[in-house]
Amino acid sequence: MSILKLVAIVMIMGVAIVCRGAYVKFISRSLEEYRGFILYLEHIEGRIGCYLEHGDSLYEGFSNEALSRCGFLGALRDGKSHKEAFGIAEHELAMDADGKRVLGDFFRSLGTGYLERELRALELTLERLRQAEKKQDEELIKRVKVASAVCICTALGIVLLII
Repeated sequence: MSILKLVAIVMIMGVAIVCRGAYVKFISRSLEEYRGFILYLEHIEGRIGCYLEHGDSLYEGFSNEALSRCGFLGALRDGKSHKEAFGIAEHELAMDADGKRVLGDFFRSLGTGYLERELRALELTLERLRQAEKKQDEELIKRVKVASAVCICTALGIVLLII
């Protein structure tokens, strides 16, 4: 086998590994967003229940890279309502349609009811998001295995064609 073929084989395997890593990073983003919104809702739960704060200041003191990356926290800092901020961020989110729907319903209703109703809606939304996050976590493991197998098998197939 010539050195040129050996270099090609190493490069193909390297590309397969890099592609697998990029795919895993992409699908992990959804899980990070679920976790970020769960942390955010837990944060505002304490602020609503203890301080009776106005909806526009609930985000203060909270930071999360996933929610900053999608533009949600930036929109809140710019003075947008939760409904508007989620509308802006929704297009950048990697989470599934069910998660977006649950969050959209919650943020549209935030600030429109009495304290008890707000807290009940918040608890229900948190419960739904935790279930969806658990499901995403289980699917992530399966997807990583499939992505790994497809990338490596494709690379091996190309290598066999070269040899």
